[in-house]
Amino acid sequence: MAEKKPSLTVGKDIPPKVGIISDIHGNYLALIKALKIFKKYNINKYIFLGDAIGYIPSIKALDIIYKNSRKFLCIKGNHEEMFIKKDTCPTKNKIYLHSLIRTRISNDAKNYINSWETKLTIKNKEKSFLFIHGSPKDYNNGYVYPDTDLSQFTVEDDIIFMGHSHWAFDRSFNKKRFINAGSCGLPRDNGKFGSIGIFDFATLKYITIRFDISETYSILGSEYPEIDKSVLELRHREKVEIRGEQIV
Repeated sequence: MAEKKPSLTVGKDIPPKVGIISDIHGNYLALIKALKIFKKYNINKYIFLGDAIGYIPSIKALDIIYKNSRKFLCIKGNHEEMFIKKDTCPTKNKIYLHSLIRTRISNDAKNYINSWETKLTIKNKEKSFLFIHGSPKDYNNGYVYPDTDLSQFTVEDDIIFMGHSHWAFDRSFNKKRFINAGSCGLPRDNGKFGSIGIFDFATLKYITIRFDISETYSILGSEYPEIDKSVLELRHREKVEIRGEQIV
């Protein structure tokens, strides 16, 4: 089950290198690819920044996380929060498909995501690392993009890891570092390439890894005809050219 310690220590509670994943949104095929990549790099512990569900009405990705829960540290995303509280507005539910997901999820899985924290802090010597889904101002719903003004955020931690915006980046401001893992399953910066990362707590090196998920849209569209057309159209989005990052 999800660990509920307010702060973890590198070397004691967590290994020096971890995989960072965010925003799977039911794309279990992308998650399977991501875990294979981590295995290739000998990464056996993963920090998941939330949103295992939503948009794609599959619980297979959540099942994979649940069955491998000893390897995962999970943060609750805004979709888990809405799902648990049952406060998804009807208009958005037509795209999020939370009501449909609710008919397919087990009570054990429901209790599992309800146990996830809204933030995780990890310490390594004098450094502090904050893991959240949204932004330092709003852990669940705040958006941080590559062009967001970082001066608005007052944080004590040295490096802040986020998801939610589905845009991958690594930025620094005022001696603080803001890393967005992007989206494993439904990227919005370039829809063809899922995004994950590997972080080394000792060297502070972060590697963004992009991998081709273009074929997953067709497969998921056939398996789940309820998916909104706008979601599947993300495969054609190319807001940025993927370069200077590791592509596998």
